[in-house]
Parts: sequence; structure tokens; C-alpha cells
Amino acid sequence: MSAEINVVYWLDPIPSNASEHLHKCPVPGCGHEMILRSRDSDDGSPEVGAVAYRPEFNENGETRTVVNVRLPGMCWCGAPLPEDKQVVFLTSDIEENREMAIRMMADYQKLVDQNATGAIA
Repeated sequence: MSAEINVVYWLDPIPSNASEHLHKCPVPGCGHEMILRSRDSDDGSPEVGAVAYRPEFNENGETRTVVNVRLPGMCWCGAPLPEDKQVVFLTSDIEENREMAIRMMADYQKLVDQNATGAIA
């Protein structure tokens, strides 16, 4: 954990009758805005995160480099997204989530590299 102050953040619940909700991340320096939509089903399937890639070219052609990972239920910075109840979190929670996302970035990059190697062979 960093030596900075552990700030407490809270997010108000998303109104139950809202089909869409504009979320502006409260974390300084983040600035991400997302439109959160209600799920069409309650089948219990997990929410998926996201992986951001950058295309690159090398001697073998085009490849992709993983540049960021968004964990399920989290902003790109690692802060939790609002839910149907109030969400309270700390700076230390954000740091832990980012550390996990960075570890996942390395795993995703290995998969991309393996797939690229398999395509060349």
C-alpha cells in the first residue's frame, strides 16, 4: 500500500427504476465515465470485465499488445462500480484491484502470444 492517506469513497446506489445510469468515477486522475445498463437477465451469469489491446506490427505480421484490463464490476482504475446498494471503498481497495488487473494483463498477453505463435507454426 502506498504511503498516501487511505481515502474513503462511497457511491450512491443506482435507482431501481433506472435502465441506464451515467457513472463518473470519483477517483482523482481517473476521469472515466461509463453508461451502466441494467442486465436483461437474472440468470446468475457473471459480469465480464474488459481487455484493451493495441495492434502492433513485427516481422511476423500484426499482433496485439494487452494495454489494460478492467475487472468485472470495476472501473478501469480499479474502483468498484455502483450497484443497487451503496458501495463504500478505500484507496487501498483500488490499489489491490489494480495489482490484480496488472497480473491478469500478463496472463492475457501470454495467451495472445501463444495464439500468435500457433498461427505462425
